[in-house]
Amino acid sequence: MLPVEAYRLLDLPSPRPPRLGLDRWHHAAVGWFRRWRGPPLADRVAAVQAVAQGYGAFSEEALRYALQPWVVELRRHPGLAVVDGACAVLLEMARRALGCPCSAEVVRAVLAMDGGWLVELPSCQERTVAAVLAALLVAWRGRSCHLLTGSDVSSEQHWAAASRLGSWTGQRVGLVQTRLEAGARQQQYACDVICVTVRQLAEDFLRDRHQVGVGRVAERNRLRWLIRPATSPTDLFLRGLASAVVADADRVMLDEALVPGHWRIPQGDVALPAPEREERIAIPSLLGGYRRLAGIAARIGGDAGEYWSLYGLPVVAAGRRPVCPTPRTYLFATMEEKWQAVVDAIDRLRGTETRIVLVVRHVGSARALADLLRAQGIIGAGDGDHAGVAIVLSAEAEMACVEGVAVWMVEMLESPRREEGLWCASGVATCRYISLDEKSVQNHWPALLAQILRNHVSKGGRSLDRLSMVALDWVRHRARRADRRRRLIVHTLNTLWE
Repeated sequence: MLPVEAYRLLDLPSPRPPRLGLDRWHHAAVGWFRRWRGPPLADRVAAVQAVAQGYGAFSEEALRYALQPWVVELRRHPGLAVVDGACAVLLEMARRALGCPCSAEVVRAVLAMDGGWLVELPSCQERTVAAVLAALLVAWRGRSCHLLTGSDVSSEQHWAAASRLGSWTGQRVGLVQTRLEAGARQQQYACDVICVTVRQLAEDFLRDRHQVGVGRVAERNRLRWLIRPATSPTDLFLRGLASAVVADADRVMLDEALVPGHWRIPQGDVALPAPEREERIAIPSLLGGYRRLAGIAARIGGDAGEYWSLYGLPVVAAGRRPVCPTPRTYLFATMEEKWQAVVDAIDRLRGTETRIVLVVRHVGSARALADLLRAQGIIGAGDGDHAGVAIVLSAEAEMACVEGVAVWMVEMLESPRREEGLWCASGVATCRYISLDEKSVQNHWPALLAQILRNHVSKGGRSLDRLSMVALDWVRHRARRADRRRRLIVHTLNTLWE
């Protein structure tokens, strides 16, 4: 018998082709109007905070008893009043379980994500709490909620907070990682809230689609089940795409959208030619399969239109946007001169209480810089953080760049948006070291301009003048435009492929 229910849960709607002409302008105008208008949350936030303060005198048992009627109403009639009542109880539970009071910005972010908005919230701790609260709130509507992140470290961080709060609410929280066995993975996906990276979710989704018989290659499996019904799959991981809260929206929805998710078909599964042994799916198509989608990011910047055009998510700021410090930029002719200048600058700060995070783009750059620091005796032979100096990759820099830590960009990152987010997270004066022989610089600078700047730069690493600053801003502008074109190309090719 054909598994009709599993087929329906794992099927995806056809991706919408990119809008062109007047249709594109009209869609952009609608998104701009929704962002300008914003959700009406001011009165709701004040009312929820007032009700939450009233629960402060409740005992733990009384608080759980007060939550039950709201949970029942959320499944039957999830109106705004019901959402506000359940959110008020959740805020008091979060204060007791996580040990941190929820500010007005967190309440605004939770209510906005419950309404299907993409929220901008600079504080890393507040983003984690808001994403967990929104996921628990959405999971009460019936089906499970996927809490999507960009890395395993971020998944573990959200899982730790969600599991502590889930012990109060009575919800099960699962964590899906790369090296998880099939049986354990199936148990984790059976929980109410599942913390998983978007890459791992895409791989498991493609595997289930192949098992059920959805997709280009898996159509042969459906013919096999019609002949032999006993071979229908029973070990599926997912229970469909009902709702999702994207915790690292800037990384998941924009950076990960440049590379489709893939899953390799096992060799002995079915006889296929080599080009057809890999199933692929674009991240916008995967996220577009959710019935309810929301997210939160540290900084949106000028990418609000991208979120609206790709995912249909309007953007709202939960709090006041912080003023990012302007980094002091140094330009060098070669990579060796840049590394030596970084080592000398750190050596001059030896003995002080300054904590420095060196952000690099590639693993090879991190190893080369670590070798130079060990040769100078600044760090030891181990891999730990020594003398207040830490070397991190750009993909994991957000966890290390906390308030009060000096962030030094020793390589031009792949995304200008990520650089701005790290500058705002630190809140202190930052430095940026760039060499003219970096690949990211050579891809966007004309050869004549690079030669002029190479003759202009001194070996001592003087601060750049106006000409060099304008050239660097041009590089960052070109990099942002290149990313947008790549996302549009991936979306167009995926539409044609599907």
